Amino acid sequence: MTLALVARPHVIIVGAGLAGPALASALAGQGIRSTVLERHSTPQNIGGVILVAPNAMRVLDKQVGIEPRLRAAGCTYDAIDIYTEGSGSLNRVGGFMTTNGNVRGLTIARPVLQNLLLDRCQEYDDGRITIRYSSRLARIQEDKDAVTAVLEDGTEIKGDILIGADGIGSLVRQHILGETPVQPKYSGAVSLGSVLRRDQVQLPATMQLPAFFYTRSGTILLFAMDDDTIQWATTSPVPDRDRHSWQAYRESGQAIAQLQADWGHVTIEPIASLVRNTNNENIRLWAPYEMPVLPRWHTARTCVLGDAAHAIPPSMGQGAAQAFEDVGVLSRLLSEYKPTSTSTSTSFESTFAQFEALRRPRVDMIRKMTAKAESSRGATSSNLGWYVKNTVIRGAFMMFGKGKECYMNGGEVTGYDANAIDVQV
Repeated sequence: MTLALVARPHVIIVGAGLAGPALASALAGQGIRSTVLERHSTPQNIGGVILVAPNAMRVLDKQVGIEPRLRAAGCTYDAIDIYTEGSGSLNRVGGFMTTNGNVRGLTIARPVLQNLLLDRCQEYDDGRITIRYSSRLARIQEDKDAVTAVLEDGTEIKGDILIGADGIGSLVRQHILGETPVQPKYSGAVSLGSVLRRDQVQLPATMQLPAFFYTRSGTILLFAMDDDTIQWATTSPVPDRDRHSWQAYRESGQAIAQLQADWGHVTIEPIASLVRNTNNENIRLWAPYEMPVLPRWHTARTCVLGDAAHAIPPSMGQGAAQAFEDVGVLSRLLSEYKPTSTSTSTSFESTFAQFEALRRPRVDMIRKMTAKAESSRGATSSNLGWYVKNTVIRGAFMMFGKGKECYMNGGEVTGYDANAIDVQV
């Protein structure tokens, strides 16, 4: 059945990464037309593993409609197991149960997820979704009747509203904040790791992925990218650099030298084989930045979501999930949009204010939980310090975990359902 597009807004979406195509598909399912502007000439097949937690999966299933394809392309999981360093081995002490309400989590390569989202957009061949590549935004013009995206080549694209899904370097955010720009802040630690074949990693037979290791040298997260490959990552305190300097840090051998200095002495498996098979050719580097709390997310006709509004470090695997939650809530609000008799711009501004009021408390909670998780992940230099840290971690899972597996319930995070929350504020 073709949904009528009459009296529905035309939405300009800046950014064709993850949140942009997801929003376009969710809106198309409600009969809302969108034009997606992507500055690159083709999709950027970059990035590592994305953890698609149940709170994100609900949006990708119910509102975007790609859950079966995700299951076929990724690796489903029910929990993240936690290990601590013992006497020459890693010992499982508990875990976080991630399955919530029969919705299971998933790990998947970011480029695969992005391509699945873009493929979903292409299925709307009736004009509901237009994706324009090589469309670099130069500036935004707003008036009482419309918003115009002016591209660097002079092209002007008019719409009713414009949504910034253009990431941490968002130009849409700059437009919204005007004379009070807010700059992303470096988290203070760079993530280092690699993607390896499974046969390169000596995984204990009983170890399930994803798995998280607490050791004297720091922490490691290990997860399946697909059936044949594994990605791992750790963090190391390294001073901030600009983009070109980060690239030089990796290519010059400084990154692998740092990794070897932090982990080269470890003989415990699978850590030893992870480090041994990572070299200057395959090492990956991620420098996580976060957005300080913004004074506002919107104007009368523009609004930001995802990393453009609230980028957070990947410590809890909730960065992309929060963007997808944004998509779920905003698409619901726009599907219920009704212009007032006096001003459509006032009506859209009210909708955006409602979106911000619904999402800010949730994002702030995740931000605080992420900061708390990050604070416990550094190396421990003294024997006494490690004994205390190890004892506290083990004790927490024994006390608060359930059953013989000592699983903690992450329902406060993974139980969120953007399709079911009350959107009235």
